[in-house]
Amino acid sequence: MEFRFVSALFFAVLVTLFAVVNAKPVDVNFLFVNVRLSLAVIIFSSAAIGALIVALLGTVKHMSQLLKLKGLEKTVQTQLKEIESLKSQLPKLETAEVKRTLVATSEEPIQAEIIENSTIE
Repeated sequence: MEFRFVSALFFAVLVTLFAVVNAKPVDVNFLFVNVRLSLAVIIFSSAAIGALIVALLGTVKHMSQLLKLKGLEKTVQTQLKEIESLKSQLPKLETAEVKRTLVATSEEPIQAEIIENSTIE
């Protein structure tokens, strides 16, 4: 941020010096208009228009990044809700898996039936 400010200030000083040194009046033909202006006014106007264009483009980029950030934040919130939902289902799934393991390792059918019907907490 500091580097940008210093470089912009340096550029502004250079433009100012250039404009002051070249303050002679010149003829300007733009479209169908013919005017006689000081070269300093033309230089300052050109620099100001360039700065305005850069600022507008920077604002557009900043706004698009803000919109993208809001979309990503919404995605994060949705995924966090999904994680909480899955965490709440985890104990039930673990209980069911323990039952399946006990039934699969049980050698006696009667014991397997008892295990299937029991509730493990």
